[in-house]
Amino acid sequence: MPVELRAELTQGSIFLAGEPLVCKICISNCDQTYESPMLAWASVQLICMCSITKAPAKASQAVNGETSFIANRGETGFTYISTKPSILFCNLVLPPGESKFYEYEESLPWDAPPSHRGAGIRYSYKLVLGVSSLLGKTQLLRLPFRVLSVHGIKRIDQTLSTGDDGGAASQANKANPFVDWHPANTDEASQEETILAQISAITGSKCLSGYNICNSQGGRVTRFSLFKTAYKLGENVLGVFDFADCTAQCLDVKVSLQSVETVYQTEDSGERKPVAYHTCTHAVEQLAALDLQAAQLLLHLKPSLTPSFATRHADLAWKLAFEFATLRQPINDRPAPLQPLATLWQPPATVATEHFEWELPITVYACSPQAITASSVSAYAPSCSIVLA
Repeated sequence: MPVELRAELTQGSIFLAGEPLVCKICISNCDQTYESPMLAWASVQLICMCSITKAPAKASQAVNGETSFIANRGETGFTYISTKPSILFCNLVLPPGESKFYEYEESLPWDAPPSHRGAGIRYSYKLVLGVSSLLGKTQLLRLPFRVLSVHGIKRIDQTLSTGDDGGAASQANKANPFVDWHPANTDEASQEETILAQISAITGSKCLSGYNICNSQGGRVTRFSLFKTAYKLGENVLGVFDFADCTAQCLDVKVSLQSVETVYQTEDSGERKPVAYHTCTHAVEQLAALDLQAAQLLLHLKPSLTPSFATRHADLAWKLAFEFATLRQPINDRPAPLQPLATLWQPPATVATEHFEWELPITVYACSPQAITASSVSAYAPSCSIVLA
């Protein structure tokens, strides 16, 4: 007499922190002849597990045997977020072929960390549904989902209570004059819309910044221009190199899009002490810059990446890492660029070069969950089911 339990996330499998999560739950008696055995109870809750690499990995164990509902049973790490369990039913018996439907809704915490699988720390989210039969053990259905953090974004209720929107409305109008967004309209707008409006206000404004990059002798290698330093997932980091009228000749430039993960240990005083750093390169562009007047930089922020965040256990920051190779002495017999050669020019076998590095920090914000779902294949399925033994 099999009984099937199925859970489905109605909005998909990707959510913004602070956004409500809605799950539809169906329990069905697959037998068309006999009624199902009595199900004692069913309960559901959301959990976020945190696993730190240097911390001892321990699997959570049940304290009262296998008949109690412990959502983190068998999980690795420790529970970082756990909502209150919600009881769906008690003492349920299903007639032949009948199904029962339930709906579960829970808002994710505003300060929730994003789903992240880093070298030093990992955050993972799951919706856990437990069902216990009268004479059997508790069975768990785990439905993983992805969360995007909203670090650096003001809570809507705080904005309304203080009357200060931080200039978000005016910035949003400058970024997109066709969108009218004000905190007073949040009753009509969804939580996701108000969050994305603030992110668009921050990442939509462009202010060209120029950086004169010089070597150790003070010679200018290039002038690098960047249109903005705040980006959403899925956007391109676009910059321009200007090598004209520079006093030092640049042979090669390599730019890497990197995330820096800092793991902290919290002291008894509450102070955070960094204990590990992990740098990961996500995109690279290399340019042969000799005789170039200008060049363009384009690095793509994949939607699968993790936005910037800060928790009590770890921070994730983003940067552009530049590596330059310049000539120590100019090549005197080198022909002028774009001039016809009377004879074939043979470049020197070796040249004296100077290598140096430079970094430019940027901030990465979340984007619309629907944009991620439409642009790539998600690793999280919006539904799953089990057959109760």
